[in-house]
Parts: sequence; C-alpha cells; structure tokens
Amino acid sequence: MPGGTGVRYAFEGWTGDLTSSAPTTTITMDAPKTVNASWRTEYELVIITAHGSATGAGWYAAGDVATVSLDARQVLEGGTAWQFTSWSGDATGTATPVTLTMDGPKSLT
Repeated sequence: MPGGTGVRYAFEGWTGDLTSSAPTTTITMDAPKTVNASWRTEYELVIITAHGSATGAGWYAAGDVATVSLDARQVLEGGTAWQFTSWSGDATGTATPVTLTMDGPKSLT
C-alpha cells in the first residue's frame, strides 16, 4: 500500500501548462508542454469503542484538525450502565469532544 497503513494520497489537480481539478482532461499539443499532477497526503483516524458510538473517524488531509466526540458519556446496554472515563492512544484525557492535529495516522480508544 503506498504510504503505509493509514496513509493515502489524493489527487488535487493539474498545474503547469494545464490547470484543472479533473483527473482526466485534454491538452492541445501545439508546443512543448509541462504538466504536473498535484497530490495531498491524507491520514486515517480510527476510533475504537466497545460501548456506544463516536463520531470523527475517517480520512483527513495532513495538518487538518479532527474532532472526535461520543454520542453519550453514559450508555445503557442490557441493563448495564457504561460510563466514559477517558481516551487512550493518540489523545488522552477525559474531554469529549477532543481534537487532534492529523500529522500522521491516529487511533483513539
């Protein structure tokens, strides 16, 4: 996998003698031309929770700030109440929501 686990590259567009954000385009070759493909690095944020659900998982452009939050701090399942206590992994603490700068692949539990 190019870039390794949790890293991918997304096409942004063409620059040079042709500017376009379309991945497929046409250029008239009436003289020598230089065209460069521009790519951005994206990192994956994985969220693991055994109870309830969280939002914010997915792919983010390098440098973006991701916000992760829980749907509820307390979840009732089958007569048992589960209370959120803290995050572990690439962010720690008891705050929800929590923000992370996406400077690499991240995982929160």
